[in-house]
Amino acid sequence: FVELLLAVAVFAILLTGISSHLRGSVVVWRRVTSTAEHLQRIRVTFDRLRSDLAQAIVFDSTDTWKPAHNFNNQRLAYYTIHAGQTSQELGEVIFVTYEWDQQKKVLVRAVQTPQQAHETSTNPTIRNIQEQQQLLESVEGFTIRYRTLPQSKPDMTWEDTWKNSKALPKLLEVTVTLGKGAAVPGEIRQVVMIPMGTLTQ
Repeated sequence: FVELLLAVAVFAILLTGISSHLRGSVVVWRRVTSTAEHLQRIRVTFDRLRSDLAQAIVFDSTDTWKPAHNFNNQRLAYYTIHAGQTSQELGEVIFVTYEWDQQKKVLVRAVQTPQQAHETSTNPTIRNIQEQQQLLESVEGFTIRYRTLPQSKPDMTWEDTWKNSKALPKLLEVTVTLGKGAAVPGEIRQVVMIPMGTLTQ
């Protein structure tokens, strides 16, 4: 009988150790999965931003059509060409906005047709949006700085606002600050180039 009790006790100790080990493994797996998913969302966000900026255009260099592009320290709003589904299909011009919602702490990308953007600019009560997407959560900061290429103006420093309505900036420094609620908190900074910055309609 004593041997049976000892065997049961040893078995219980082994089960306790195994269950503790499994719980630790599950916690680590969940943490790694959450981190991987968050890193993927960050990568997709910057890939989308680079893709939109690569096709950015000056929609109307005469400033007749409203709104014009708007590049300030915490908001990007510009016209870009959205590629078609196939190589034979022509792309369409869209108005894209990247903006930080400080109350919800999210980075939002909104898409409008030029007509929808025009209606919103002439009547702020109209908020006609074709598509809106929350790109990142737990965002504590979103800032952008601008400049031309170094060889064109070597002495030019980064600017918080791009004021030229007839041309696009060549370089953008985009900084996203993620808070403690993010799987990977901290500051992420990337420099993005607009290769078609002088293209006009």
